[in-house]
Amino acid sequence: SSGINAEYGLHSFGRKVAMQEKIDIIEEMEHLPLTGDVNCSNPDHVLYICENYKPKAKLGEPYEVYFGPLVGRSNRAVIDKFSVKKRLYIGRTTMDAQLSFIMANLAM
Repeated sequence: SSGINAEYGLHSFGRKVAMQEKIDIIEEMEHLPLTGDVNCSNPDHVLYICENYKPKAKLGEPYEVYFGPLVGRSNRAVIDKFSVKKRLYIGRTTMDAQLSFIMANLAM
C-alpha cells in the first residue's frame, strides 16, 4: 500500500493503562488521514499518544492528551557504562554520569 509505515505507541503519566485499553485507544485513531501500514520492526515514523492523569486517579479521562512524533528515546544503559564506580581514574573534575549527560543535553 502507499503512504508511510508507522509505529504507534501510548504512554500514560499518573495512571497505569492496561494493554487492551492501550490497543483500544490506538485503534480509535483510525479516523486520522494517515495512510500506510503499521510496521513495528522498521517504521518510517513513530507516533505516540501521551496521556496525563491527575495524581492518584483510578479511572476517568486524562486531563491532557498529546499526539505527535517520537523525537528521541532514552538510553539509560549508557549511564551504567560510564558510572564513576567503573572508571579507572577519578580526577578533581569527575562528575556523576547522569548529571554530566543532563548538562551535555542542556548545552546542545
